[in-house]
Amino acid sequence: MYAPGIGQLRSMSVEELEELYDNAAQNTVIGTGFILDELRDRRITRVTQRTYMVAVFAAITAFLTLGVSIVALVLALVKATG
Repeated sequence: MYAPGIGQLRSMSVEELEELYDNAAQNTVIGTGFILDELRDRRITRVTQRTYMVAVFAAITAFLTLGVSIVALVLALVKATG
């Protein structure tokens, strides 16, 4: 089995890539680097997900802070004119 070209790989769906991998894996011997790469990929995925959650929390906190600031400004203006 020959490796597909870059254009062919990019046009393949995830399912097609998984099938291609599964077929090639039956006749392939792996080294420990393969396992380390998989562990690294999983760690990167976990970190990315956690970073996204922190960003969402920061955005929510920023909007809440903005809301409280607006309320405080309005109350200060009402008190100053009242």
